Amino acid sequence: MNPSNNPFPYPIGVAGIAGLLIYNGVMRLFSGVLQLYWPPVRSPWGLGISCIYIALAIGLLKMQDWARLATIMIEILSIGYVGVDLLRNVRYWHLVFLLPVFLVSLFRVLVAGYLMSPNIRLAYTRPVQDVSVLAEKT
Repeated sequence: MNPSNNPFPYPIGVAGIAGLLIYNGVMRLFSGVLQLYWPPVRSPWGLGISCIYIALAIGLLKMQDWARLATIMIEILSIGYVGVDLLRNVRYWHLVFLLPVFLVSLFRVLVAGYLMSPNIRLAYTRPVQDVSVLAEKT
């Protein structure tokens, strides 16, 4: 039995981040359908980004360290992109515009910080034990 009473083989925060990545990938994939355009994928780039988000989510759930590192990199690059976008659109700096941008940037910093935390890093570098092998030994 899992000593932490957690039925998942991964931290619950990782499951939340993976769920958000899947949601983001699916929403990007079907953004054309939501805007009543056809075909559902608006561009090959949209399809590629959607596939990357979904692959990262699956990699996070399978406890692959490459997925953790790639997610951290994407979050940091997204924060940089928001900074460049803010500088480009100085004339639109109003509270209504800045508040959502600030909240999304804060969320991205929290996600990157969580994935870089020592406990999560240790969980991803520790070898995953197969539960069926443990059951056979007892």
